[in-house]
Amino acid sequence: MAKSKTSFIPTPRFYSAEQVAARLGKSENWFRDHRSDLESRGFPKRSKTLDGWDAVAIEHYCDVRSGLKRPSPPEAAAKIGERIDDYFSG
Repeated sequence: MAKSKTSFIPTPRFYSAEQVAARLGKSENWFRDHRSDLESRGFPKRSKTLDGWDAVAIEHYCDVRSGLKRPSPPEAAAKIGERIDDYFSG
């Protein structure tokens, strides 16, 4: 008997530049033009290994900027990103 396929489709954890721009309510061109400035202010950097931006990290960045959350120690965020990249690169 053939195994039925699941209909579960998870929400992507990593976004393309187009998805990041849409989440921020901006155009993709705006995001590309302002990306380095955003990153200099703590915006999450693109994961080369996973080919995108972490959606949860983007939400955290926005929450901190709006005062809904306190910032995480920068070194903790960097180490988490490094561990993710190490895990997926083998």
